Amino acid sequence: MAQLTVPFFRPSFGEEEKRAVCDVIDSGWLTTGKVTHDFEREFASFTGARHALAVNSNTSGMILAMEA
Repeated sequence: MAQLTVPFFRPSFGEEEKRAVCDVIDSGWLTTGKVTHDFEREFASFTGARHALAVNSNTSGMILAMEA
């Protein structure tokens, strides 16, 4: 059986991404602040959903989906 390998690439972040991360850290709100709220709203709009909820992991998302 052939071994399947997944190629890894060095992450590439530009100045805009670095600045955005620093802005979030400086705000003191890493998970429930304005950026997260804006992301949830924009993601709901993008998908046509009434609501969206950002979670910290796929497992958390699956648990929430099963409990919905």
